[in-house]
Amino acid sequence: MVRMIDVLKGLAETLAARSWLQIAVLLVLITATLLPTLGADFLWDDFDQIVYSQTISDLERIPFYFAHNVVQSAGGEGRGAEGVDTYRPAFFVALSLIHTINGADPFWFHFAVLAAHLLVCVLLWLLAVRWLDSRVASFAAVLFFACHPVTAEAYLWASALSEPLAAAGLLAAIWILDTRYRVGVGAGTLAAATAAGLVLLAGLLAKEVVLTALPAATLFLVMVRGVQLRSVAPMWVAAGAFLTLRSCALSGLQATGMDPAHRLAAIKIYPVLVLDGIRAMLTMQPVDIRHLSWEYADVGWATSLSAACVCGMLLAAALAARKSAPLLGFAVLVTGSMLLPIALVATVPGWGGFGRYLYVPLAFAVLGLAQVGLLLSHRLNRSQPRLRWALPTLVVAVLLIQQIGLRHALWVYANQEKLARAAIEIFPEGPDGWLWLGD
Repeated sequence: MVRMIDVLKGLAETLAARSWLQIAVLLVLITATLLPTLGADFLWDDFDQIVYSQTISDLERIPFYFAHNVVQSAGGEGRGAEGVDTYRPAFFVALSLIHTINGADPFWFHFAVLAAHLLVCVLLWLLAVRWLDSRVASFAAVLFFACHPVTAEAYLWASALSEPLAAAGLLAAIWILDTRYRVGVGAGTLAAATAAGLVLLAGLLAKEVVLTALPAATLFLVMVRGVQLRSVAPMWVAAGAFLTLRSCALSGLQATGMDPAHRLAAIKIYPVLVLDGIRAMLTMQPVDIRHLSWEYADVGWATSLSAACVCGMLLAAALAARKSAPLLGFAVLVTGSMLLPIALVATVPGWGGFGRYLYVPLAFAVLGLAQVGLLLSHRLNRSQPRLRWALPTLVVAVLLIQQIGLRHALWVYANQEKLARAAIEIFPEGPDGWLWLGD
């Protein structure tokens, strides 16, 4: 028994001394957990964007993606539902490259999404160990992010590839600036700042929504992390370049073709959406596919104003704790800013999805929660040392419970029929699940 304890202590010391080994263990755990996704079928938008696409097999069409919207890039005409216009050329370039491996084989597309998700986890780990100053807390935070059953919508189906690609661009840009441009930590180089702008541009070209996180990221890097303001300029240049490309390709910056009534409806549901997102990140529910336009159809202004008041109180509390837990305020700002454009599409009938919109907000939310957890742990160790086991036990319990939800998510995204049944289960009155089941 003593010998076994000595062996375990030796392994723990080896693991603690080698950062690369910690990352390797983390990636092995995540990969083993998500391995079943490699056997999933195509579903949802995969059929339009991959299986039936008229452009994906022709690499000479790659320049075409940079001059057209998502619908046209997949070989269709016009815009998306209710005139929603999106621009993701890097996403379609990635799909085309994957298609060259073995055609429309779902294995390789799921493999690419999983690999992109693992890249995001590595980048989040690199930020976590810098910002939390605790490898144990960083490990738990990244593991919670990697296996969250609600945001699994961002990496359990092939056409979700744009989500981790965009997230990787944003996180990599932040990591480069935080590493090279801290005041008093090296002089930094123009090349590194330029690299930050370029990786952000690549992320934006995969999915435009990460643009809305840029103001919050700038505030955090400059005011909290001490990054020089001029060093952040290349990221804003990248944002300007992206908007120029998007405007030229789509004949303007307008994202939707909705009328003022729809925009007013978006304002009404926005605070409800934010609270819904925070609740989903904390409770890990609901896991099934959602169609917010049907669920929010009966939301009134009284509910909206009440939700807005709660959102205001949460923001005030996060800002009040900015000195002791600055990551929490950063997470709240990112969540609020990134869900703002989602309120627009949440008014479009039939526009599906929810968890993937929380993918990037969750990345920063887990760091904020970990920072708060470390503060509570330190205080508990000082005031009630006999209860120092309580918080680690709670974290382990949450991670174990999370696996139950993830098992269900893996089942939901295994094929189109299961996805349809999940949509019906969460909102039977909505027509989309029944239509999918019929098809």
